[in-house]
Amino acid sequence: MSVLGQSPRDTDRRGCLVCRPQPRSAAGETLNEQTYDQLRTLSGEDQIPFLVDHQRGVTMYESDDIVAYLEEHYV
Repeated sequence: MSVLGQSPRDTDRRGCLVCRPQPRSAAGETLNEQTYDQLRTLSGEDQIPFLVDHQRGVTMYESDDIVAYLEEHYV
């Protein structure tokens, strides 16, 4: 499972990747083009947070939905 914009070393106590906002300049430009391109390719949107659970083949937006999903499947 991953959250776009993270490296494998950015994990919580269980080893799950954690989410941080995508850095942008004051003009709103994306500062990490590779991650931005991955987001657009996977989701077709420019919206975060965006969860990708490779193990279950699930992708989703919306913080509340992501939290509920993680609690149901990983807690």
